[in-house]
Amino acid sequence: MGINGEIAGLDYLSCPAAFKFLYNKLLKSYIMDALLQNKKTKKRISKERARLFLQSIVEAEETKHPSVSCGHDYRYEGTQVIASALVGGKELIHLTAFSIDQSSSLSKKTKRRLARYRNRMELRRFNNE
Repeated sequence: MGINGEIAGLDYLSCPAAFKFLYNKLLKSYIMDALLQNKKTKKRISKERARLFLQSIVEAEETKHPSVSCGHDYRYEGTQVIASALVGGKELIHLTAFSIDQSSSLSKKTKRRLARYRNRMELRRFNNE
């Protein structure tokens, strides 16, 4: 997903029914991110920029953890990206990745927390109260 000519993030779900169920929530999350940026440009993301984003995931430091339910949870942290993936057997079930805003004053720990949709939504609710 791109916002103002920059890659905001990527969400992949292997199950079409799961994607259909989550689509509106994911879209609302990206819309909120765009609104919070308060910029209005119609700049497109180049194929090269998209390729570099995907490459940054591949090059990120990977850690593997047992999943709460099944499979394994992989976490990726690089200089330009934070990502996590759920893998069951040899199948990628879910992947989410977010660009890291290098100009942000947020700590690395806070950036990792905000890379999860639920935590971003909790922060937004807190800020709107």
